[in-house]
Amino acid sequence: MNAEAFVKDFNAITAPTIHLRINSPGGDVFDARAIATAIGQHPSNVVAHVDGLAASAASYIAIAADEVEMAPGSFLMIHKAWTFAYGNSEDLLSTAALLEKIDGYLAADYAKKTGKSSAQIDEWMSAETWFTAEEAVAEGFAGKISEEDPEGVDNAWDLSVFAHAPKQKAAPGPGLRHLAEVAKKIADDEAAATEQANMENAERLRRFQLDFA
Repeated sequence: MNAEAFVKDFNAITAPTIHLRINSPGGDVFDARAIATAIGQHPSNVVAHVDGLAASAASYIAIAADEVEMAPGSFLMIHKAWTFAYGNSEDLLSTAALLEKIDGYLAADYAKKTGKSSAQIDEWMSAETWFTAEEAVAEGFAGKISEEDPEGVDNAWDLSVFAHAPKQKAAPGPGLRHLAEVAKKIADDEAAATEQANMENAERLRRFQLDFA
């Protein structure tokens, strides 16, 4: 489900309280921004339940809720935005400037939620910090720890893309394995497209050099 579909369905809910259950390693930061805006503007009381994992963009969605509850054994992770880029120096500098802007608004909202200083938030984001349920509550990202473990939650995400992810003991379930395979295919396709573009750019440069040799 993308942000457009989520926001449409979410805004149609008229219940006085909405329980938003989160178990996600993250995703697109702009989708997360749109979802967080919808959560923040909704007239209902929104309670985010981190059932297993709220990492990266998913942590940003969680803190947009009016209340945040961490399940026992769950994690919340924040880090600086990252992406793939190629091109000349101006292209790369432009991408870096965009990432800095994204980090700025993420950090501002994390600071507002937790009451922590911008310097502390920046330190946590730079280090890719993983908070246990207890730490998330202690540092202000969540309000409390749920009394019971949620049933049927599989935490075995493929977190190899992250540098400091906690070690996992369980193997992914069938559904999560499928999601991991889809994510890997998307990453492989993006890498192949980038490699092809780099080859084409190199060939153009070679022809240009030959023309002016």
